[in-house]
Amino acid sequence: MANLFATGEMFYMAMLCCRKTFQFCKEET
Repeated sequence: MANLFATGEMFYMAMLCCRKTFQFCKEET
């Protein structure tokens, strides 16, 4: 269960990163 939670946390962090990058790209354009 702990392993699954760790994976979910990593996925969540990755999504936040992608979101920040997308917003940054949107502001750049």
